[in-house]
Amino acid sequence: MSESRKPTLIASVQRALHLMEAVASHPGGAPAKQLAREARLPLATTYHLLRTLAHEGYATRLPDGVWVLGERVETLYEQGRAQRLPARLRPAVAVTDAAGAVAGGPR
Repeated sequence: MSESRKPTLIASVQRALHLMEAVASHPGGAPAKQLAREARLPLATTYHLLRTLAHEGYATRLPDGVWVLGERVETLYEQGRAQRLPARLRPAVAVTDAAGAVAGGPR
């Protein structure tokens, strides 16, 4: 893409993705205020996005008020892994899986 043609970006999608990244960085959950700070979003916007993400299954509010990733995130991950990867991506995925196994993290 040439420098004169910039991509059209949708700010609300960017905000939701940044919020998802903040949520994902806290496996035990985090309160909305903390997520808003980390995602650099207004608190009201954070609440609106969290409610939308929860409605769609991408975030879940636990009884103690903290937010975690929802079941749809795992479903997306599993669906992506089930698809046949192009041959050029397989080595990168294998390295990522091996690193996760060594670190003890989910992959």
